[in-house]
Amino acid sequence: MKQDIGARALLFDMLVDDTPNQPNESSPFRYFKVDQLKESVINEVTNLLNTRRSFANFDNIVWGTTLAYGMGDHAVASTNSEKDKEAIATDIQKTIQRFESRLKSIRVEIVEAEPLSAGLLVVIDAILKAGKIQEQFSFEVVIGPESQGE
Repeated sequence: MKQDIGARALLFDMLVDDTPNQPNESSPFRYFKVDQLKESVINEVTNLLNTRRSFANFDNIVWGTTLAYGMGDHAVASTNSEKDKEAIATDIQKTIQRFESRLKSIRVEIVEAEPLSAGLLVVIDAILKAGKIQEQFSFEVVIGPESQGE
């Protein structure tokens, strides 16, 4: 039987109980299949980008810690301004580079949000690299109040 290509699961993914009514796992969860890995990355990036940090000028030591986790608060930025959209995209790219090591060569595009939505649609294009997996990966993330708590 051919084994699926996979990657090691992150600690928090191993600790989450997807089947709380089942007393034991039939086999301990240690590795992701490709689809599971992609879902994990999307969840992590969504949580990361929907967490706000201050715009303080952190030193190099602090930038990689939980004190700098999340993206800057761009509440006063306008998505009608190309300059503001570029600043938001740059912040998103740097934030993902710092906290999601499974993504390489990250490109970010701010897409116009739905008129009635308070969220901002972001398209992320990167190379997904983990374990034996290395492939092009594109996905969308909604940033804003409607996506929080999901």
